[in-house]
Amino acid sequence: MPPQMLASKTVSMCTPQTTQGTHVFDIFGYIQHRNMAVSNYIRSGSFSIGGHDWYIVLFPDGIKKNPNCIVIALFHHAKGAAKVRASYDLRLVNQTSRLGSSVRKQTMEFDTVHLFATLLCRNRSEFEKLTYIQDDRLTIECNVTVFKEPHVSETKSFPEIEALPSDLTEHLCKLFHEKEGMGVTFSVGGQTFGAHKVVLAMRSPVFKAEFYGPMTEARAELVTTDQAERKKCIAPLSLHINVSSYEINVRTLTGFTRTNLLWDRNVQQRI
Repeated sequence: MPPQMLASKTVSMCTPQTTQGTHVFDIFGYIQHRNMAVSNYIRSGSFSIGGHDWYIVLFPDGIKKNPNCIVIALFHHAKGAAKVRASYDLRLVNQTSRLGSSVRKQTMEFDTVHLFATLLCRNRSEFEKLTYIQDDRLTIECNVTVFKEPHVSETKSFPEIEALPSDLTEHLCKLFHEKEGMGVTFSVGGQTFGAHKVVLAMRSPVFKAEFYGPMTEARAELVTTDQAERKKCIAPLSLHINVSSYEINVRTLTGFTRTNLLWDRNVQQRI
């Protein structure tokens, strides 16, 4: 048989790299900028985001294909053959509340051909009835996010998670010795000791019916067994916890040894 190759597992991560910025273009004396003629415009100062220069343009009288409209556009000042993928969010500021409301969001690639993105094109008379123009003032906000090449981490070995050893037995041992939460007391052969109902019910359908059956509320907290019922009662009790001291207690109370009590499958089946 050829030797089997051990399978290897590696991992790497890819995370986006972005730069975000906001520019506010405040236009005072809005009415004085009207009737400049179609395709004439005013523009904001240049602002840099993500290593690229941008500016906002306002066409108060629209453009050739959309006259009598107010047009707002975001321009990318391309340098050489530079191109960039970016998203923009145009926000117009309510002059009363001074809160901006988003008008348009989009992601596109800017290059030497696609120099600008039209942020708004709306009938001018309708636009001027809105609350964005007040006291002859119009405020435009533009949030720009520039997407850069994503960062890819170095390939590493996939971390192996080592399973911790089970300490259930230790916890059960501690639970038994501290006697916390014991909900029932057994009287066996004239001697009494406590146990946990839920553990016994888990180990034995007899105790499950006894403690959690229809007549549960009527059950006494002290369970007394005679010689005939002793084997049925003590077998699941012995499985309550697997520690030497408890085995000694069970053996003292019942006379059963570890071999014929704790691990006798026939006894477990009978209960």
